[in-house]
Parts: sequence; C-alpha cells; structure tokens
Amino acid sequence: MNQHGMFDHIKNFHEIINEFEKFFARVGFKRIDGAVFCLLSLSDNFLRSEEIEEALNLSQPAVSNSLKNLSNYSMIITRDHPENKRIKIHTAKDNAISVVSGVLRKRELSYLEDFEKISQSVLNESLSTRVRERFSHILSTTQFAKSLTEIIIKIDNEFENPYPLIKNIPKAFNFIKESQGIGAHHLKETQKSFTNIAKKGISNILEKMENQT
Repeated sequence: MNQHGMFDHIKNFHEIINEFEKFFARVGFKRIDGAVFCLLSLSDNFLRSEEIEEALNLSQPAVSNSLKNLSNYSMIITRDHPENKRIKIHTAKDNAISVVSGVLRKRELSYLEDFEKISQSVLNESLSTRVRERFSHILSTTQFAKSLTEIIIKIDNEFENPYPLIKNIPKAFNFIKESQGIGAHHLKETQKSFTNIAKKGISNILEKMENQT
C-alpha cells in the first residue's frame, strides 16, 4: 500500500485503512469499499483511479467496481479532470450525514419497510394472544427504527449544515418525553411521535423547542 508516498505523513496509514475495511465489511460492504473510501477521505485532493490503484496496490477493475458502488450510495463525488475531460477524478463527500443518509435510503430503509410488511402480514393470521402481542412488539419496534431512519434522511434533506442540530438531538428526545409524557416503556407512543416528525419535517419540533427556551 501507499507505494508512491502520497500518504507518508499519516503515521498510522495502514492501521486506519484496515479499520475502515473491517468496519465496511461489518455493515455489509466489501472490504475494498472501506479501503477506497478511507483513502479518498484522507486525501486533500481529488484522486484519479490510477492513483487509488497505486496507493492501495489494487487492480484497475477492482477500483473501478468499488468507485461505482461508493457512488451508488452517494459516498463520493466524481467529476471530470480539469485538464482532461476523459479522465475522472474522485473524492469522499465532506458531509458525513449525507453519506449515512445515502446508505440508509438505499438499503436499510428498504429492509425495514420489507420487514414491516412481513410483520403486518403475520398479524393478519389467526394467532394466540401471546404470539399476537409478540409480533405487535416486533412491528412497533420495526416502525420505530424506520421512523428514526426517516428522520436522519429528513435532516440531510432539510439542513445545509445539520451538525448543530445533530448535537442537540438529545435535547429533542428530552423535549418529546417531557412535553408528551412519554416513558421508555411506551414504545408505541414514542414511535408515533417520531413518525409524525419524520412526516412533517424537523421544523415544527425545533420551533416548539425555541418557544420554550
């Protein structure tokens, strides 16, 4: 790796790349996607495919496939080289919430929606009271996770700089709990609150929080 010394100033270069590879593999991507994304994140400048290949000691097809996958999940920016339009250059997106939102939108949200449908279909069956209650909890938990996912996507869509809001999300949780009397054991009511926020956007709850400060 790092054959031509572009990243020699990063002392733990190999360890960082390796950790990104492991993390990406754990969340369902290929290890190479983690390596390429990490390299682009560590670079101050856009990189050509050939530079990525050299730095990571990877083949052209492997890098090309990884770049396509990362682009599909909106993790990177690709543009024409300023001096040669036939050459593409790449960099990682600066906005991390946009990266997370892209993955959630294209993968996790779809999985949650599918599981929600399955859980709902089970409740249409003839079930004992105990089994029905169990699947009601499964459905509520799935819908809760779906609502949280939709909120993250909403934050990315509605705010140019979402990070001040992200830092204050714990306050939003407290606001919901205090204003609506929601306890940790009231999962269904909590889920409804987050569904409402996801549908209407973040503006309403922020306005109410501001009015109470």
